[in-house]
Amino acid sequence: MLKNKKSIIFLLIAMLFIPMTLTSINSQSASANTTYNRYKLNDKKLGIMMTFKYLYPLKWVKVYSKAGAMAYANSKHTYMLKGYSYVTGQGDPTSFIYYKHNGNTAYYKYWYVGPKQDVAHGHFIKQRHVSIKYLVNKYYHSKSQKNAVNYYASKLKNDNY
Repeated sequence: MLKNKKSIIFLLIAMLFIPMTLTSINSQSASANTTYNRYKLNDKKLGIMMTFKYLYPLKWVKVYSKAGAMAYANSKHTYMLKGYSYVTGQGDPTSFIYYKHNGNTAYYKYWYVGPKQDVAHGHFIKQRHVSIKYLVNKYYHSKSQKNAVNYYASKLKNDNY
């Protein structure tokens, strides 16, 4: 009888740990299977795609890159932007896109000036998000798009701001 009780207790304890082990395995494989990882993106490539979507059109990125004005860094500005990276064209606050990613989602903030276009009285928008899959489909799908993103990402200089 005592041996049977020990077996039952062992079985109950084992049953408690099986779900935790499976959850850990599933979360590891899910994070490894993100769009970000599948397309071998990095922070700069994501930044260029965010720039195309929210900051500058391709023709401006070409001009700013040629002039050496495009820069990238991790934000250390304020508590509100801690953990974000940014790409900038080296101008006023409206020339920055702040972003970070988690799994298949990119989160971003930028300086909003409102309908009066008054930079001095602008503010950061609340955090918003976009699917990385959407960005990849729009800006990193064809070979020429990949080449453009890779090229401009490689041209980003490190910002010491």
